[in-house]
Amino acid sequence: VDEQLYQYQKAVDVQVGTLATALNRITQKVDALDELEKQMGTFKIETDAFLLQEILDMRGRLMDLKAKGRTPRPNRQLGAWRTTEVTPYSKVWDVQLVAMSRVRLISQQEKDLLERASEMVDAYAQEVDRFFENDWLAFIQRLEKVDMDWLKGLK
Repeated sequence: VDEQLYQYQKAVDVQVGTLATALNRITQKVDALDELEKQMGTFKIETDAFLLQEILDMRGRLMDLKAKGRTPRPNRQLGAWRTTEVTPYSKVWDVQLVAMSRVRLISQQEKDLLERASEMVDAYAQEVDRFFENDWLAFIQRLEKVDMDWLKGLK
């Protein structure tokens, strides 16, 4: 029983790591955009509305992508907050709860739960990869046309 529970927990940990990596990649890019916008204000850089709008649009798209993996809390949260939306994060959390509370052999239903969570996490990680390979790269190429030294920190 202990060996089976250990293997199950290891499989859950792999999914947690995969999801965390995808979400952290997005957070790093959002932080870089925030820093870029801050530098634009600090140095009073004269730019056309194009650059600022590009940054704001990309931040919004990154936040939307992050929301697909982990539903964000409402901006004006009052009191307790809970959602029933199914995301890769919620599925992994469900599997983690099972893994933490088991003292008997893992059932087929729990194995299926882990498999569905794994599929959702893998699909989300692939979506994040595609976003950075296509949309983020195109965004960087558009910004490079501005040719400012401080943009190099975004890559």
